[in-house]
Amino acid sequence: MFLVVPFLGETLSEYVECQGCRQKFSLDVLRTGISTDVQQILGAIKDKLALGISIQEAEALLLDSGIDLPTVKRYVSVAAGIAHRKCPRCQLTFVDSVPKCNKCGNALPVMG
Repeated sequence: MFLVVPFLGETLSEYVECQGCRQKFSLDVLRTGISTDVQQILGAIKDKLALGISIQEAEALLLDSGIDLPTVKRYVSVAAGIAHRKCPRCQLTFVDSVPKCNKCGNALPVMG
C-alpha cells in the first residue's frame, strides 16, 4: 500500500511512500510498468504462497537465489498482500487463503 505525501525540502513536491518498507519514490513510479522479470518473480512467489509456503520460506528462497534483503522484502510484501494468518505454534506467517500451517499442520486463525 502506498501513501502520497507532500515533501518539504528545497521545493514542495509529492512522493509515494511504501507503508511496508517506508521507502520513498517519486510519483513517476506509479506511471511506469513493472518489468517482465519482476512480474515473473512476483507471479512465482504469489503461486508458492497460495500453495501454502510461509512468507518466511518465500523470503528464504529469494535470499538463497542471491536477491538482496530489501528487494526480497518488497517482492514478498507485494506478492503476499495485506491479509495474513500466523501459526500460533510455529509462528510462521501465511497468506489469508492458506487454511493450515505447512510445517506443523495446525489450523491457522483468521487475523484481525
